[in-house]
Amino acid sequence: MGTAVLVNIVTLAGVIFMVPFINKAATNYANEFECIMCGFSAGAIASCAFYLLLFESTHLIAVEFSEEVDTLWRWGTMILLGAFLPVLAHNIAEYVVVLQQGLGKQLTADAEKGDAESLALPNKVRLVTGVLIGDFFHNLCDGFFIGAAFKGCGSTFGWTVAAGTIGHEVAQELAD
Repeated sequence: MGTAVLVNIVTLAGVIFMVPFINKAATNYANEFECIMCGFSAGAIASCAFYLLLFESTHLIAVEFSEEVDTLWRWGTMILLGAFLPVLAHNIAEYVVVLQQGLGKQLTADAEKGDAESLALPNKVRLVTGVLIGDFFHNLCDGFFIGAAFKGCGSTFGWTVAAGTIGHEVAQELAD
């Protein structure tokens, strides 16, 4: 329970942007700040995917199958589905929020005219959907990993996994 509290406290890392000095710098140097934060975010997400998730998945999926082809088609399919999931989530969210409100025809007409202001709602929906779904699965998996570490490997290893989780949680929350 203690690790859950510690990890959840880290979710408040984004509050640092409310500190007046940082908020003023972010406002005065908006382009530079956005560039640095986007690079930081992309690096945190890509390093987690390539150093942890993709590499570990090759070991875990190969345990159950004796033939290489059985492992490869499952692994490749899951990677492609992972790339396709954001597109699917975007389309569903846009359909539910935008088209259900009767804005579909208006947005299409405005987009043809080049009116960027009218496209703000779909862009916000896409962003919020991606962050909320991504955060949900990220935090769910973190909880599974911490719980499994404590249950299966003991408290020393559990606290080590918790410390690693807290470390990467800072980068992930700032990215959000």
